[in-house]
Amino acid sequence: MRIGMSLAISLLAFFPAVAADEGPEDVARRFMRAVYSHDKASFDSAIVPNPRADRLLGKKHLSFAEANEIFRETAAMEFKNVQPFTFRGSPAAAGNDGQYPNGTMVRYMTGYRGTPLVVTVVRAAAGWRVDVRWWLAMIDQGPELE
Repeated sequence: MRIGMSLAISLLAFFPAVAADEGPEDVARRFMRAVYSHDKASFDSAIVPNPRADRLLGKKHLSFAEANEIFRETAAMEFKNVQPFTFRGSPAAAGNDGQYPNGTMVRYMTGYRGTPLVVTVVRAAAGWRVDVRWWLAMIDQGPELE
């Protein structure tokens, strides 16, 4: 029982709760971590809701070592801004409060285990969220995997 509780506490340290002041890059990183660790709760809190989004999550239960490795790899990810902050197609700037208007979008390039990836993040009423429509479109265009 004691080992199980230690494992649960350790995992909570690896997958922290959503911070109110998360920036778009923070959300992109949390999204990447959730996708590769199959963490549905973190995934759902990091995305713009989409009825098909669960297609991006695996079902395999990860060992503590696997989860730890994913945490380390995603913590080390670099996010390069490939499309600046835009609002309705025009350059966007943060307001006096430091916040961007809802609907502002930014795009990052990153990579995971040698695969280049683009992550689109949008500002919503609830904060920054990843727009998974682009990832779902890639799945739709790719070969069928079973």
